[in-house]
Amino acid sequence: MSPTLPRMTASPSIYEVVRAGLGADGRLPAQGFALPDDPAPAPDQLLWAPGAIDGVLAGPGKKAAKKQARAASHALVKATRQPTERRLATLYETLRDESSLGYVDKMIEYVVTADPDAGTVHDLGVWLATTATDRSPVKIGLALVGITGLRDAGEVVMTLGAHDEFTLFAAVALSNGTPTPELDLWHLAQRVDGWGRIQCVEQLRGASDPQIKDWLLREGFRNSIMYEYLAFIAATTGDLLGALRRPDVDRELLTSAGQIITALIDGGPAEDIGDLTDAPALLDAYLDLLADRAETLTDLDTAVSIVGVLDRDPHGWAESKRAGLLDKAQRVIAAPLWPTLVTAGLESDDPHTFWLANQAAPRFAIDTFDIHLARLRADPFGTSWYAAWQAADSADRRGALVSLARNTCPREAITTGAPDTLLGFGPEFRVHDVLGWTLQELRHYPGTGTDLVALGLCSPVARNRNMSLNVLKEWPVEDWSDVVGEHLRELASSDRHEDIRAAAGELLARLDPRQ
Repeated sequence: MSPTLPRMTASPSIYEVVRAGLGADGRLPAQGFALPDDPAPAPDQLLWAPGAIDGVLAGPGKKAAKKQARAASHALVKATRQPTERRLATLYETLRDESSLGYVDKMIEYVVTADPDAGTVHDLGVWLATTATDRSPVKIGLALVGITGLRDAGEVVMTLGAHDEFTLFAAVALSNGTPTPELDLWHLAQRVDGWGRIQCVEQLRGASDPQIKDWLLREGFRNSIMYEYLAFIAATTGDLLGALRRPDVDRELLTSAGQIITALIDGGPAEDIGDLTDAPALLDAYLDLLADRAETLTDLDTAVSIVGVLDRDPHGWAESKRAGLLDKAQRVIAAPLWPTLVTAGLESDDPHTFWLANQAAPRFAIDTFDIHLARLRADPFGTSWYAAWQAADSADRRGALVSLARNTCPREAITTGAPDTLLGFGPEFRVHDVLGWTLQELRHYPGTGTDLVALGLCSPVARNRNMSLNVLKEWPVEDWSDVVGEHLRELASSDRHEDIRAAAGELLARLDPRQ
């Protein structure tokens, strides 16, 4: 970068913050890494994961994007001709708009047409990428480095790319500006797990390097958002069918193959099993391996998923092929090892193993209620409330859950401390989450937990007030508690949400038709 380009602020830049946070492996901490321009979350605001906005949302409309692109390219070209402090400040302010993804391509078109000096454009790109304290100028800086070639900025691109918020722009820069894009993208992909992993692997679609193809099958499809985003790329670019037909399929590959197949069957935001032309052959090869080697809950989960898709939607596959695959999958599921394995999994401290076992338990008539109740007694703020209620098939079991919820949610904890909010996020709302899980189920059981229903009407969390109102809608009036009318009158007259006021008024009319 040219030494004549001044910093716009004395504060540490995003690049400096990210570089300081990198571990020896070139990765950032898994949780809680803040950027200098992260906004303070507002009440009830759903926070986007880093890189998510660029991953799932479009930019501004075409007209707005064109206007932004012209303004940005004009400011950039002026700065290349004479990078005065005033012009650099104008460029920086022009680029601060957070919708950079929506106009960057059009901006680059305009810049190329203007034909400024490429070296100066590169210097400006590095300057933006390394000194900006706002994310949008950093992204535009990476884009400019990409169109002018990485040159001396490879470390800058890889450093910023290690944060999911910037990986997409870093990946495009690597694709456009390095002589070895596949290898460089692969190295960057291994530094990220979230949207950055998705965006790197999407750039690796069609890769030919054997190392990369093998990595896609064993690890590359995994990400912290959804495996479904990358399963198809892994299966096709990685040649999953060919890998499963080799004589030396190891346990690691067999496990990851099952996870890829399950993600393809689940479908979602990307291509799925129906888009895979060799899907029947892939399932056949996989099930042939499982016939003798099925031994993990992942194997069982995939076999169950295969039965599900064959029963639900065989995607036009020949009936004879469907029937053969169904028979093979059912044979895997019928193996005698599963009840013991599922029971052991229900005792596991590993969350994923426990989840797989809990999913499989009903298929083998394994009762999980006592397990979930014990987990909740050990940690009332744990994740077993929904599953415990699903297994609460008797009055005694429902009573045990109501009693636990009552002890976990004392009135003073519900009615004091938390602000009036729509949804309620964060540790201070854990007690309200417990109440919410319980209220969600009580609508099915008139007269059960009436005090908790009344308590929900007092909750500062609006979704809990709504759930209590929904319970009362389902219950006969004679099952309401004596204090319900008082709470309904208060909600009908003063709740800040119009829909809650209206619902409370309708229920009051049921309580006393003369009102």
